[in-house]
Amino acid sequence: RGAKVLDLGAGSGVWGIAIAAADPTATVTAQDFPAVLEITQQYVAERSLSEQFEFLPGDLLELKLAESTFDLVLVSNVLHCIGASAAKQL
Repeated sequence: RGAKVLDLGAGSGVWGIAIAAADPTATVTAQDFPAVLEITQQYVAERSLSEQFEFLPGDLLELKLAESTFDLVLVSNVLHCIGASAAKQL
């Protein structure tokens, strides 16, 4: 309960949405390219979960995040897109 979740390459946001819907105290930061996040925001809003979401536009390979910022990181559908070397670096 109350987890801070980072959804890398969030796409539609399906996994972050599922977590937010299951736990109203969780917060989700959806990360993806700006054009993709426009769609993510629509799906989140349609499910009345906007208050639980933040959006982080950009390239996931260029993110600079402080340690221990999140309790859970979702990397559900991006590793096959970035290749083995980049996945290891990530």
